[in-house]
Amino acid sequence: MQRLGLAEMESAAALVHGSIPPTPHYSWPLLNERAGFEVWVKHENHAPTGAFKVRGGLVLLDALRRLIGGHQQVSAEPLRVSFIGFGVTSLDVEINAYVETTNFDQFCAVREELFLRMIETIAECGTALARAVNVATLTATPASAPPPPAKDPRPG
Repeated sequence: MQRLGLAEMESAAALVHGSIPPTPHYSWPLLNERAGFEVWVKHENHAPTGAFKVRGGLVLLDALRRLIGGHQQVSAEPLRVSFIGFGVTSLDVEINAYVETTNFDQFCAVREELFLRMIETIAECGTALARAVNVATLTATPASAPPPPAKDPRPG
């Protein structure tokens, strides 16, 4: 994982502050008295639900836009990286970009490069790709329970 510099952190802060209000800070008299000095507490539970995740999502979407838009073979317009909805275990993102080539092999090479770099970018932003999960439910009949009665196939 790469270390962020001051410029990257300031850029992310500007992006987030343009979309989400800052989390309020409080100074509680009893806490100040007990600590012996003034203490300011930032309560994340006073922020919109999942605000930490929303801030991370904004930074991730911006990083993906910069990654894809910065590729020399991707057209700047109509580049779109959009949060489009909720999956069962995921937040869904749609990416629309034009690769400026008529050669299918070149297109595939650019797409593969961008996909691999997107995986790195997603990891650098502190998240991961959702993976499909298969769930099977098994039930057991206790050994002491008698089997269910068989139905008589003959008409009544």
